[in-house]
Amino acid sequence: MQRLGPMSWVLPLCPIGRFFMRWPLRYQILVPFAAVMVLAIAGASITSAVLAARRTEAQLAAQLDGLAATLREATFPLSENVLRQMRGLSGAEFFVTAADGRTLAGTVEPPERFSVQFTRDSLATGAERFDVERTLSMNGQTYFYLWTQTRPTSDGGRPTLHILYPEARWRETRFAAFVPPLVIGGAALAVVSVVSLVISRRLSGPIGQLREQVSHIAAGDYRSIERPERNDELRDLVESVNSLAAQLDAMQQVLRRTERLSVLGQLSGGLAHELRNSVAGARLAVQLHQRACNAGDAESLSVALRQLEITESQLRRFLAVGKPSPPNRARFELRTLVDEVVSLVRATAEHRKIAIAVQGPADGIEIEADRDQISQVLLNLLLNAIEAAGANGRVRVVLSATASEARMQVCDNGSGPVAELGEKMFEPFVTSKPEGVGLGLAVARQIAEGHGGRIEWRRGDETCFEVVLPHGDVRRDGGARHDAVVADALPTANFTQE
Repeated sequence: MQRLGPMSWVLPLCPIGRFFMRWPLRYQILVPFAAVMVLAIAGASITSAVLAARRTEAQLAAQLDGLAATLREATFPLSENVLRQMRGLSGAEFFVTAADGRTLAGTVEPPERFSVQFTRDSLATGAERFDVERTLSMNGQTYFYLWTQTRPTSDGGRPTLHILYPEARWRETRFAAFVPPLVIGGAALAVVSVVSLVISRRLSGPIGQLREQVSHIAAGDYRSIERPERNDELRDLVESVNSLAAQLDAMQQVLRRTERLSVLGQLSGGLAHELRNSVAGARLAVQLHQRACNAGDAESLSVALRQLEITESQLRRFLAVGKPSPPNRARFELRTLVDEVVSLVRATAEHRKIAIAVQGPADGIEIEADRDQISQVLLNLLLNAIEAAGANGRVRVVLSATASEARMQVCDNGSGPVAELGEKMFEPFVTSKPEGVGLGLAVARQIAEGHGGRIEWRRGDETCFEVVLPHGDVRRDGGARHDAVVADALPTANFTQE
């Protein structure tokens, strides 16, 4: 059980609390990162601005102190022209006073009473170096003030040079040095915020898609989402979720087939009694009539019996899906079985004007298998081939054997199965026929695999389905003559209509 903090009970009581109970991933990434960057950039910007302001202040103080030292040792007279030039270079105001307070020269004229009292106070307190704490107001403006005594004049007096630097200009200079670091820091902060937001959205976007896909999977929609272009952990996660969706889709299809087979198994008992009784009764009636009426059309009765046998075989194929049984193995000639099954479908083939040919040795290929099941497989393949070949088509059965296996091929010159079926054509209830059930090939594969063999198909000039029985189920008695039935001989077969 998750432990809650002492104030956790407050969160559900207010909207802010409910907001913070959900903390989206983008904010988990963006907020800490942005907070650190804000503090770092703001601290660096403010520090740079303060240092720049202090550096400007120090430079101004050094400039004025140097200017005062230079004028203090000057050998030329400090006339108004000289002071105006100095004002243009430094931005400061100058005036020179005598010992009695009279203004001798200057770029600004202080009031007489102010000049006398100001000179006396300055000489008494001393202000030979620049200090931002030392200001005075004159003519409605505030100045930073420093003074220095110049060289003695010819009359023996030592005039006093007063230097006044406008506080407004000092503030402008300091502001000009203070603002650029803050502007650069603000721009950097804006760029970092945008980049952080973009990164958080790029990370949270695929996660949001994954959340929607998982919701769709929970609702039964197993469609995959597009894989991100970046090769990172999110791409691995998307691939894993897509793989999960594909597996769940496959499992869902298996469950659906299993449900269908289960229902089919439940129905097979009742259908078996009804259909087998009907077919058996009809066949018995035809046989009795054939024995009692020798003058009748014996061929027509034989055809009717064959059709009843086909119907019974198809019924066994239908019931085999619901209740598969292990093969009842016995040894028999494969060619004999093929001839019997071909005779069952001969009438159907002739009705559709389809030629059927059997190729392979007349005897010598014996297999140990369930005769009825192998007959059922061959019958299903032949009926499919007759239907696929169409009018005036060709169907052939090719038998061959090696030391390890027996092969039985059923080929037709039809168009073959549609491409969409692919490997699914051997699964139950998969068919492209509007009236089809999709059980024939599924039963055929089940029987082949039950005998330890396999069933395959290929498409070329013809569509061929091949049943392969492995060694142990086959015995070859005919020697080398059986090897004469090979692929090279297939196109030269003679088709006859009997």
